[in-house]
Amino acid sequence: MPVPRLIACDVDGTLLSLGQTQLNPSTIELIKRLREAGIVFAPASGRQRPSLRRLFTPVSNSLPAVAENGTIVTVDDEVIFRATMERALGDEIICAILARDECEALVSGVEVSYLQPKTPEFTELLRDAIKYKIVLVDDATAIPEPYSKIAVYHPDAETEQKYWQQRFGSRCTVAVSGITWIDLMPLGISKATGLKALCTHLGIDPADCLALGDADNDIEMLDFAGDSVAMEHGSAQAKAHAKRTARTADDVFRQILAELDA
Repeated sequence: MPVPRLIACDVDGTLLSLGQTQLNPSTIELIKRLREAGIVFAPASGRQRPSLRRLFTPVSNSLPAVAENGTIVTVDDEVIFRATMERALGDEIICAILARDECEALVSGVEVSYLQPKTPEFTELLRDAIKYKIVLVDDATAIPEPYSKIAVYHPDAETEQKYWQQRFGSRCTVAVSGITWIDLMPLGISKATGLKALCTHLGIDPADCLALGDADNDIEMLDFAGDSVAMEHGSAQAKAHAKRTARTADDVFRQILAELDA
């Protein structure tokens, strides 16, 4: 396995198993060792920045991140890239989500996510289970900052995605981001967009990047990086776009460290 200069790694489904809320201590230790060896490690996730900082607390110092499915990229806690959606389109999407049965809307800012919840359970999910930094609003179309990403929460995202793709797919990027989430971003934006911005900022050739993922919203990133690994349990599309597969991300990290020690 070639040794990368930068590792961009999906979180949910790749570093975290379904239902897992904290990284395994062994994963944290491997990330520490990779960084000590001079390899840049960057989580690439649909999650918000504060959620990633909390999750990676033991290694969060100077940790770059591709957050919100590529719409926000940070280095040393400075935003070096942010994609924003045209306001009228975002307003239309939010109103459509609030009007549709079984759907809830989550609007991403830089440091917080805004929600106009239909049920208290949605608030509890984000605040207590996912531990997002949230702000409750009476009108989600009146938040005081541009829209970076608008997410639909639905019990069956895979099926529900078809509706949002048909309605808005010509005007924004629509991507399933987990079992219950569908992300709508500015047209053409993906994790690959964020990774490209990070590579440009750090002066790293994409050919020297390794991307790891498990889902369809990782495909563009897997295509962009010079090397790529999909999880064996991942989607058929993700595996088709990766150069190889692995059982776990930890296995890949151990292989890289073994190459360095050889």
